[in-house]
Order: sequence, then structure tokens, then C-alpha cells
Amino acid sequence: MKERWFQFRIRLIRTLAIHAPRRRMNWLYYTIIFGSLPIAIRIVVAFATSSGQVDLFAPADFAFYGIMLNTAAIANVTAGKKYSPDLIAGVMTVAITHIVLLVSIYCVALFPDISKAATLAIGFIVLASSLLFSYLTIDREFMSDIKMGFDMANARDAINPFVLSCMDLLDEQRKSGEKPNLGEDAIFLLDKNGYRLDPETMNIVKKSPS
Repeated sequence: MKERWFQFRIRLIRTLAIHAPRRRMNWLYYTIIFGSLPIAIRIVVAFATSSGQVDLFAPADFAFYGIMLNTAAIANVTAGKKYSPDLIAGVMTVAITHIVLLVSIYCVALFPDISKAATLAIGFIVLASSLLFSYLTIDREFMSDIKMGFDMANARDAINPFVLSCMDLLDEQRKSGEKPNLGEDAIFLLDKNGYRLDPETMNIVKKSPS
């Protein structure tokens, strides 16, 4: 019996080590399970009491859960200083927008004249969006793609606007099937800005220092 229990523990540990990275396990335990406790408790109490005494769902529970999810999303990208300021700012913008919407829904639900069903429906949609958003922030591949996009955008911003417009023109010519061509004036200005047109690849490249 002890041997079987030991083998079971070994298989369990190996399975978790392979299929449940620490970030996802923390997200599952502390964000999903703990955050959903108010909703779960309300459902249990609603079924345990007389019909109609306790509502199955309440905007306050959605707001609490959503705020936890978005707070966790912010913590995922700010811990360890592994992401760029642009990416962190983007995540915080989305998270704060979710939080403001959830708090607004909770405040609107306090007025008895407002449709409770509509408030719960909108709150559920924002909560589902927050859940998906929080999950994406722990996905390393997805966050790496977003970071790469920001890095490429920043790299474009660092290039001289004239050089950038020439690059875009060449790309448009290739997409339309035309032969890439810039003209002598554009090539002269590229040279003045420290770039040249590679005659073999027809790409604009930075001139090597002489």
C-alpha cells in the first residue's frame, strides 16, 4: 500500500512539473479559486435557503472577482521587471478600464430602477473579458509576441520619417508586383541620412561607418 501511494505521489509530482508551470498554478489557486469564492458561497447559500431569499448572482461579486483578475494581470507583468514600459502601460490601461467598468456596474446596480438582469449581463461580459485578459498575461508566448510588436513599433519610430517612407514605398511596390524603384533624388537623400539602397536585395540598409 505504501509503495502504491509513493508511486502515485511521484507520478503526480512529475505531471504537475511538466504540465502545470508555477505561474499558471499560482494564477489558478490564488486568482481563479480564491477570487471566485464569493460567487461560489452565494450560490451555495441561495440553494440552501428558501427560494428567493438570496440571489444566485450579484454585481458586487462580479466586481470583486473582476478586480482581483485585473490586479493579478498587473502583477503578472510588473513582477520581475521582465517586460518593457510600453507593454506594462498597455496592460495597466486595459486592466484599469476593466476595473472602472466593474465599479461603475456595481454603483449602477445600487439604484432600484435599473434593470438587474441587464446589469448582471453586462457585468458578466466584463468579468469574462477580465478572465481572458488575466489568463493572457501569464501566457509567455503571447506576451512575447506583444512585446515584439511594441519593439518593432519603437524601432520604426526611431527611424528618420523620410527613410521610413522610402521603406514603405518599396514594400508597396513589391506587394503590387512592381519592380522596386526609388529614383535618384530619393537615393541621394538616403545617402545624406546615412542609408543606402542595396542594389542586390533592393532593401534600404544603414551605411557602415567609414
